[in-house]
Amino acid sequence: MMQTFFFYPHILDNLNAPDKGFEVYQDMADKRLRLYVTARGAKTFFIRKRVRGKDTRIILGKYPEMSIDKAREAVNQTLEKVFAPAPTKKKHIKSLLIDATYRYTFLLRFCAYLNEHRRNIGGRIMYRVFYEILRHYQVLYGIYIHPKTKIGKGFYIGHYGGIVVNDEVVIGNNCNIGHNLTIGQTNRGRYKGCPVIGDNVYIGAGVAIIGRIRIGDNVAIGANAVVTKDVPDNAVVAGNPARIVSYKGSAGYINRTDYEY
Repeated sequence: MMQTFFFYPHILDNLNAPDKGFEVYQDMADKRLRLYVTARGAKTFFIRKRVRGKDTRIILGKYPEMSIDKAREAVNQTLEKVFAPAPTKKKHIKSLLIDATYRYTFLLRFCAYLNEHRRNIGGRIMYRVFYEILRHYQVLYGIYIHPKTKIGKGFYIGHYGGIVVNDEVVIGNNCNIGHNLTIGQTNRGRYKGCPVIGDNVYIGAGVAIIGRIRIGDNVAIGANAVVTKDVPDNAVVAGNPARIVSYKGSAGYINRTDYEY
């Protein structure tokens, strides 16, 4: 039988394990959030959602590793990810026709795929054809990113124009970049080489990231910042030279992290 009450740490810490099976508890603050307690004392947050006449249980995490506040925050985010409508072919075609940065990103990805699979003469010819098309858009849009650049899924270009990324740069998942951007190398000194950028990084307009440095996960870089040193996870940096101004991270700037390409 399910019991309903507000979840508080002192309540969850003192919940007794059932003699057998499990007990289910519901949060009155958000009735979509539930907790089940097993006979062994394990406590797990989950969401119960009815889809097409069937009950679906989505596990969020275990208590106390996941706090009550984090579980409540995760409810909407999880439901949006799991039940968001899948992109249709019609939407992809429409974006290719009217969205310049989407078109460039699509060609960049396609050329990268062809570059990895050009094992025969047909593959090499096809790569060359589409690479020339990509070069046309490089000039047209003012974006230089080579297909051999290692870029994770969810890469997003906010606005085109004045974007230069060195071929040896490594970019993680869900990176958002603005216009008038340079991510390049230094040729001497301690930081000789190119940057490595982590996951869920937001890079504003006019930013320069130079040298063999690491930009951590969930970082936000403010407009016109010049970054020449490592940036830790969850930092927000701004200025020339860039300085850490907070540790609020990129939340709010990068919200979707469930891309498949």
